[in-house]
Amino acid sequence: MTFKKAILALAIALGITTSAHATLLTFENVGGGSYTALGNSYEGFSWSNANAILASAFSGFQGIPQGLISGTHVVINGTFGQSSFSSANLFSFNSGYFTSFDGSGTQLTVEGWVNNVLVGVQHFNISDRFATFISFDQSIFGSVNKVTFNNNPNALVFDNLTVNGATNVPEPASLALLGLGLAGLVVSRRKNKQQ
Repeated sequence: MTFKKAILALAIALGITTSAHATLLTFENVGGGSYTALGNSYEGFSWSNANAILASAFSGFQGIPQGLISGTHVVINGTFGQSSFSSANLFSFNSGYFTSFDGSGTQLTVEGWVNNVLVGVQHFNISDRFATFISFDQSIFGSVNKVTFNNNPNALVFDNLTVNGATNVPEPASLALLGLGLAGLVVSRRKNKQQ
């Protein structure tokens, strides 16, 4: 094995990674009628003050039809105030679309939590005229087990949240291949010295 081939094997080994599969929460097929509490069952998360609604059934309300990104449903925090979603496991919260319900120009506060300890907060201005796409700071939301939203004094509409987005993590097979590449490099160098 030549030195160039060993370096090529090493480069291939380092380049083989896997991406965590992102989950897009569209809030479709939640069951029930035009207004369904998400509770503890939607996509493996526990939801608080979060209700999936059929956007067309509330088309006369500013912010609800504007907040629809895909499908037929959006989520609204029905009693205004804070809403949240959480898991027993850590997850990354990457992005989503947010709209104020009947409150143009309000501020959305989003908090990231780990085991009931606040790890960070971000603030965003959102409108009831259109859905605002927000990409979250992964130094805060890259590893959390609870996310809270607060849009007081207005209700919040959201759709198409992305969790567990792409973060490159080496696979065990990649590490094994790296080891083989390094071993091949050592053997190649020894053979060259003996000749």
